[in-house]
Amino acid sequence: MTISSELVYVERAGNDSATEFSFPFVIFSATEIEVTHFDADGVDTPLVLGSGTSNYTVTVTTYPGSCLITYPASGSGTLATGESLLIRRNTQAVQPASLRNQGGMHPQTI
Repeated sequence: MTISSELVYVERAGNDSATEFSFPFVIFSATEIEVTHFDADGVDTPLVLGSGTSNYTVTVTTYPGSCLITYPASGSGTLATGESLLIRRNTQAVQPASLRNQGGMHPQTI
């Protein structure tokens, strides 16, 4: 398997109007990312996935595709200029299949 990108986080700046923020890495579930809000003074606050004025939601498109964070999840607020969101991929780096060197390759294993 090849790894096309080692990018694990992106930062999106506020502009007083945007409520949807994209990120370029692929996820398969909304729980595979963490979002942190930074205010204008640089104070960080971890956000919670779900509905609410200080929470965010995630739209996961089909693979491979782009995904969107909606912040805030509800209400009429926006991300102000000077504030930012740090979107970080939080996935397990596991390989559940045991592949032997110089062994037989069985497609059903992969």
